[in-house]
Amino acid sequence: MTESLKVLALCAHPVEAAATRFRLKQFVEPLRERGIDVTIRPFLTSDQFYSLYKSGGIAAKGAAMAISALKRVGDVLTAGGYDLVVVQREAMIFGRGVDTHKTSRTANGA
Repeated sequence: MTESLKVLALCAHPVEAAATRFRLKQFVEPLRERGIDVTIRPFLTSDQFYSLYKSGGIAAKGAAMAISALKRVGDVLTAGGYDLVVVQREAMIFGRGVDTHKTSRTANGA
């Protein structure tokens, strides 16, 4: 039996968000059947997603965002254990984006 391809999929929103469902989640099982194991790691938890735009709780929301940012750092640090990392639109809901084209070209020595 051949070894499966391990893919880490980073996204900003959990599977409750349409973008994550339609761009990532719906492909997990069909890809698994073809030997590709996809792990989806959203930045926001389901609870954060539902409460983010509700009024109040600013301190709790800020603390939850800080925890999510630390978890994302952990995702980046463990990304070497995957064969491929896919970023669906953005890896976090705030901060400066990374030019992945430049990053991949630099990593390949081009």
